Amino acid sequence: MRNIRDNYSIMFDDGLGGASEILPKLWLGSFNDPVIDFLHANGIATVLNVSEHTSEEVAELSPNVRYIHIPLEFEWQYHKSRMDEALRAVHALREAHKTAAVLIHCAGGVDRSPCVVYKYMKDLGIKDPYRIIKARRPIVFPHADWWEPATLKY
Repeated sequence: MRNIRDNYSIMFDDGLGGASEILPKLWLGSFNDPVIDFLHANGIATVLNVSEHTSEEVAELSPNVRYIHIPLEFEWQYHKSRMDEALRAVHALREAHKTAAVLIHCAGGVDRSPCVVYKYMKDLGIKDPYRIIKARRPIVFPHADWWEPATLKY
């Protein structure tokens, strides 16, 4: 696990000082983590933002970094299709770019993006993904209305 610190001003302090590598080349972070130096240093070719909001600065980081925004809001019943879309994107990105890393983030890297990573790991057949995610990113604290449907209804 690597946590990268940067000197950029932050909008949300996740307390870790940067994104966390959950699996090789699969990073989980907050809205603050897709800064160009961090992305290039870690071979991240794609940023998947699942927060409700986007940032023009982030979307225009680099011509070598693909930026995808699939907003997931807290109302699960209204956005299951968005979760499915985010999962399809992660699977496609990881399959198409085996040598490049992917950063998945939401506002704080605490709830929505960990939920996407959890479901992705379950799809891969990884046992007890929550334990792995929590060990590598201790601030993960899923909101019951969001997390439980992802873990119980799939």
